[in-house]
Amino acid sequence: MRLDSFSLSGAAIDPTLTSLDTTTAPRPRRLLAALGISTAAHALLALMVLFDVLGAGGGFGLGLGPGFGIGSGGGVGLGQKAVNIRRKRVASCSARSGYSRGAMRRSERVATEVPMHQILVYGDSLTWGIIPNTRRRLAFEARWPGVLEHDLLTAGQHVRVIEDCLNGRRTAWEDPYNPGRNGLVGVEQRIEINSPLALVVVMLGTNDFQSMHQHNAWHSSQGLASVVRAIRRAPIEPDMPVPEVLVVAPPPIQRPKGLIAPKFQGAEERCVGLAQAYEQVTAEQKCAFFDAAKVTSSSMADGVHLDADQHATLGHALAKVVGSLL
Repeated sequence: MRLDSFSLSGAAIDPTLTSLDTTTAPRPRRLLAALGISTAAHALLALMVLFDVLGAGGGFGLGLGPGFGIGSGGGVGLGQKAVNIRRKRVASCSARSGYSRGAMRRSERVATEVPMHQILVYGDSLTWGIIPNTRRRLAFEARWPGVLEHDLLTAGQHVRVIEDCLNGRRTAWEDPYNPGRNGLVGVEQRIEINSPLALVVVMLGTNDFQSMHQHNAWHSSQGLASVVRAIRRAPIEPDMPVPEVLVVAPPPIQRPKGLIAPKFQGAEERCVGLAQAYEQVTAEQKCAFFDAAKVTSSSMADGVHLDADQHATLGHALAKVVGSLL
């Protein structure tokens, strides 16, 4: 085997070496020649593997255009294996997130065609997604704000739903046992923090009827009106829009059951007429209104919260309402 001027680790092999003679050639030369052949073979094997993944097919080639290229032209291209790997990863991510490829493509397209609409959802445990009679929480895509966002994206709307939901939040009263539940306190700063906003969805009122309060539907509606006014006077930047407000009346409380029964004792009687009182207030405040009881009841498990299927039903219904407001 002839070796012309082969270099290993910067040392040139004597070009007079013309063959491998295992009986007469000096031992160092035989060793260097063997190492050279092994190195060349490994390099060739590595190139074959590399082009199998990165090559564009059609054989071995080095691009001669601007820059370094591998495959059939100047520049590096992903071969079929790499493309298939990427497609599998995208499909896997889409499956985990609950979004279809079509919805993702539509979302990417509208990102450059229409402005982003940010929607703030201001609520309590019915929106936070507590699972009735547990302390666990539904995943975002199962909660009604997540269903709302998904439906709007699928319909081609460029939206982002922001949740600000606190268990036990009232409209305008404190919880004597668990401070920080007054929905009126700090709401202006929530608007400022998340601006610019296209819409604020408010779904509060259920906790106004906990047993430590002796409120009726009228009291709760006045608390709600205070929240709406606070949203509109939020100290947002001068060029940012004052967001529209959509008030959602929660479904009526049924007879409380399970762990929360003492906390909501008698609430099913005190909350009577809440949707009607809310509708009147929203007409006075000139904001949009939706009665959740038209599409769902409260959970049969505890009489207060929403089950997963009820979250889905409410989210789908609100997507139609919100879509018309954007």
